[in-house]
Amino acid sequence: MSKTQRPDDQFREERLIKDRLRELENAISANNNFLAGDIKATARPSAPIGWLMCDGTAYLRTQYPELFTALGGAASTYGLPNGTTFNVPNLKGKVPVGRDAAQIEFDVLGEAPGAKAHVLIPNETAMRAHSHGGATGSMNRSNPHSHTIWLMNNGGGAVSVWYVGLGTGSPFRHDGSSFADATDINHEHAIPTEAAVNGAAHNNIQPSLVINYMIYAGA
Repeated sequence: MSKTQRPDDQFREERLIKDRLRELENAISANNNFLAGDIKATARPSAPIGWLMCDGTAYLRTQYPELFTALGGAASTYGLPNGTTFNVPNLKGKVPVGRDAAQIEFDVLGEAPGAKAHVLIPNETAMRAHSHGGATGSMNRSNPHSHTIWLMNNGGGAVSVWYVGLGTGSPFRHDGSSFADATDINHEHAIPTEAAVNGAAHNNIQPSLVINYMIYAGA
């Protein structure tokens, strides 16, 4: 203890040293059950001694040679930025899945398939481009009819009523009896061809809980 150091300062310093040694002992004991490259989930906000966060960070190969070898060495598929560094697996925002050589999406270690959001394409929806046959079919039917108009002429003389026909647009003169205007109502209803349905991207995330993943760097 220095001449200026008080007894309580010395006590706190010794306590910190003991706590650090205990932490190292616990880490060594706990890590005896793991091999370099082992990954585990944790609720810790940071990695303890001997572990690294699975966040894609690049480290020197000489700093963690055991982990570099465990990840494949110079053939690692988790990232090799240059000839002196390597990347740890990046599990930020991702869910780990088992390797399956029979499925192209999961056949190589380090692959990252899938997406947070997805836009449906025509082959993924039942509403594809289609046609209903073009039209309902035509109808050709005459529709003659008459309008009887009763006239009152108290002063005598001729009385005329002018009427615009439905089909021709020409006026018909009516002099007190009745008239008829025949028109053709031939028509059909066209049914348009519909394009495939494409919409905005939809959320593709399963119910999740955010935690951390860490990898054992080796003894």
